Formats: sequence, structure tokens, C-alpha cells
Amino acid sequence: MRRAAAVLLSASWAIALCGCTARISTRHAIQLPSGESVMIDRQHEDSFTNVSGVKKHIFEVEYISAYGMDDIASLRKEAMEIFAYYEPQIDKGDYTDVSFAPEAKTPNNSVEARPILFQHDANGQWMMMP
Repeated sequence: MRRAAAVLLSASWAIALCGCTARISTRHAIQLPSGESVMIDRQHEDSFTNVSGVKKHIFEVEYISAYGMDDIASLRKEAMEIFAYYEPQIDKGDYTDVSFAPEAKTPNNSVEARPILFQHDANGQWMMMP
């Protein structure tokens, strides 16, 4: 028991020293504004300073997509709906970047993902990046 507590304390100090914070939630389903539902595989929040010295606070969601990874137009539309679902939560955070990554299994049973990034435009509005 003491050993586990020491390991946990060491891990906490390591995270604190690197300046990273992260919150992760596990698999759950959400209902999109269109009425469709998607399975969220992982929801993650992280804060760090990148190699250029810029502070980042990111919100990432990985989800099982209903579309193939080659159907870019449908994936982008789906990401817009997922953004709409999470927008109240995103607006409450001070996020610099938001990423939604649709995932699908490949024929060889691995997972393929196509991250779709949102950033603020010059007017402070969230915009899907090309």
C-alpha cells in the first residue's frame, strides 16, 4: 500500500514538474443535433507549453465515425455536429485548439483516424481548419 502511494505521489510530481495537466474520460455515446448518435472513444483535455514557448490548452475528442476515412466531406460535417454538441463546454474553457478525430477500423484490424482541427479566427470565432 505504501509503495503504491509512493508511486502515485511520484507520478503526480512528474506531471506537475513537466507543466502538463490532463483530464480524460472514457467511452460513452452522445446524441448529435441531427439526431444521430456517435460513440466517443476518448475525450481529453491537456495544457502544456510547446517547443516554441507558446502555452496551449487543447480539447480533443476521438470517436467512432459512421463514415469511411476517405469520405472527407461527411467526416467534416460530422465533426461540425460534434463541435456543436461540445460547444457550450468548449466556450467555458480557455482552449487554444480543439481537435475531433473520427476513427474507423481498417481491414487489418488496426484503427485509422483523421483529426479535424478547430482554431480561433481573427475575430475570435472557432473555425474548422482546412
